[in-house]
Amino acid sequence: MQLHQKVVFKEENTRFSLSHALAGYPSRSKNLVCVFFGLAFLGLSLLSLVACSADPTCASNAINAACPVPLATVQGNTLPTTKKHKSAPTAGGPGKQNRKALPRTVAALSPTPTPTPFRSDKDLVICDVQHYAELVLDGSASANHKAYNLLAVTLRNRVSFGNFLTNPNYILYKGCWVVHQDQITLTQVNSSTWIAVLPMTKINCVNGSVLQQYLWNFRIQINYNLPEIVAVTLVPKKS
Repeated sequence: MQLHQKVVFKEENTRFSLSHALAGYPSRSKNLVCVFFGLAFLGLSLLSLVACSADPTCASNAINAACPVPLATVQGNTLPTTKKHKSAPTAGGPGKQNRKALPRTVAALSPTPTPTPFRSDKDLVICDVQHYAELVLDGSASANHKAYNLLAVTLRNRVSFGNFLTNPNYILYKGCWVVHQDQITLTQVNSSTWIAVLPMTKINCVNGSVLQQYLWNFRIQINYNLPEIVAVTLVPKKS
């Protein structure tokens, strides 16, 4: 117990304070010591202020320490932002939403129709006569039927298909023939009637010698832009 008390006593005696340091000095000396300590503290403060002014970071920290912390700094060092309401996209504005909202109309591309070439009555007559001659010279059953159908209905009512096949005016004489299509002559009787003459030459099928020259005469009526053969005659060509 006595040892413990001695230790405590020593610790109390080692404590330092300004009052203990000045206990043995007179009052005037005490005042001088207080002034000395005040001037020393003021000098240390001035030195600290000069050193802080040289460092901008220190000066800033000193100012911030004296100023209240703004609300923006408290909220994550960023200023609070106001949310903008998104406006509905307009019909003409850009964006994927506008493209989805606007209906897309795809025009169906139809092929350009080929204009039908205009054919005069003269061309129709020449084409009809040439076609009829080709079918007859073909001589097959189907070609004969097609040639017969080129006749006008009024003519077919007078001439049956059987008579048609045996009449040389319609299907020529049997043998070999040369058609002079480049020598067709046309005569217009009226606004709808034409006379076409097609020169024909009958030749020897063996040596190709000329046997007889003929004129194949066609009378053609054009009704509603369609030619119809109303009469056919085959006559020898006069020398």
